[in-house]
Amino acid sequence: MAQLAGVTPEDLPERLPRPRSDDDRSYGERFIEQVTALQGPAVATATHVVLDAWTTMGGSLSYGTGGETSCFLMARGKEHELGNIWPAAIQGDCVVDRRAP
Repeated sequence: MAQLAGVTPEDLPERLPRPRSDDDRSYGERFIEQVTALQGPAVATATHVVLDAWTTMGGSLSYGTGGETSCFLMARGKEHELGNIWPAAIQGDCVVDRRAP
């Protein structure tokens, strides 16, 4: 995933922020916690970098609410006259679903 964002291993932070232990964590935090648990800290860090790159480019993120939280990379929101669109989604196990144009 880091390659998709044009990130090298040297660009990755050494570690992720600590997950919260309470039930008030956001879906975004829950998503990163699931990626960490399923794929390990290196993949979770790379995923975090990709998500940061997406939002830096002007995209936004939306999260699923199921038991396994998915992260949708949104190109435009519901308020757009043509509706929302997500070109890709990342599942907690780091399966990337691409939406065809």
